[in-house]
Amino acid sequence: MGTRVFVLGIAYVICIFAVKYQEKSEKFNAIGGYTSAILLGLTSFGIIIESVERLFKPLTISYTDAIIVASIGFVVNLICAFILHNHNNLVGHCHNCVNENLNYKAAYLHIISDVIVSVFALVALFCGKYFGITYLDPVMGIIGGLIIARWAFGLIKTSLLVLADFNK
Repeated sequence: MGTRVFVLGIAYVICIFAVKYQEKSEKFNAIGGYTSAILLGLTSFGIIIESVERLFKPLTISYTDAIIVASIGFVVNLICAFILHNHNNLVGHCHNCVNENLNYKAAYLHIISDVIVSVFALVALFCGKYFGITYLDPVMGIIGGLIIARWAFGLIKTSLLVLADFNK
């Protein structure tokens, strides 16, 4: 959660610079996208490493409590994703922001990754609680981490192309 707050803070600061220096907004947005993508990639590796460790050293899970926490996280992340997805309708200045603004795309991917991880966690927790499939929690963590890593590396590549002026 702290990583997400930090990344959204980066996105906000980059937006301020992009508005103040509009002639360089594409570069600022690429810097924000690149920085956020690096953090997203590192987070995905952390998820994968922890999940692999939990495959070999399972933890005791309080399923009811974990389901409540994961459900709250899912709802909050879904609301945030909805707000960011409808950003152009709310603000009225961005046509398809997810494809045009790498800083915005990075913030959106962070929120979407949280939604995906929440869904995977809920599936794993319900299967663990009701069917005794306890290994599913770390397996879902590995799958979620790999998906997030793929998104992060794609955003890193796209951001680097803009920063190195390869898109012109």
